Amino acid sequence: MYAARTVRTVNPARTRLAVDLGTTWTAAAVTDAEGTRSLHLGDRGAAMPSVVAVDESGSLVVGAAAERVMATNPDRGAREIKRRFGDTTPLVLAGTPYLPDALTTALLGGVAKAASVDPAATTAVLTHPANWGEYKLELLRNVAVQAGFAEVETVSEPAAAARHYASTGRLQAGDAVVVYDFGGGTFD
Repeated sequence: MYAARTVRTVNPARTRLAVDLGTTWTAAAVTDAEGTRSLHLGDRGAAMPSVVAVDESGSLVVGAAAERVMATNPDRGAREIKRRFGDTTPLVLAGTPYLPDALTTALLGGVAKAASVDPAATTAVLTHPANWGEYKLELLRNVAVQAGFAEVETVSEPAAAARHYASTGRLQAGDAVVVYDFGGGTFD
């Protein structure tokens, strides 16, 4: 087991990479000295497909690059990895077994690369389904450590959505908000 800690305070000097590792799409935003901004991760928009594949050189590739590999070699890639997160049965890509958390590590590493951040100097803020227990949350923290992040925070997907909406200034004191997250694989 790898050591990871959940950070409850914000280090203003540290870049923060917030990542929604969705079942079908992955999206991210970064907060640094320049402010907070959504990232453009995909060829077709802000989000990238939550897909991992093994390319011809044997390297793991993610997003649109993985989709291109899978277009001609579907056995070289995996979709909807999040549905298998925490499962100890490996997925076999191009004849090699990979645990779902290892593929998630590759996906998170791809996001960090696309964001042009140094994980060792960045806090990863990762969203998760509201019903995940401590086992999956610890695995998620370990995924971030394996991807090189020095600090890790986790927040449920509905709570992240509510916090974002609250930050827009559209709420008045005492307003109530109902949030539901209807994703590609979960409903919170």
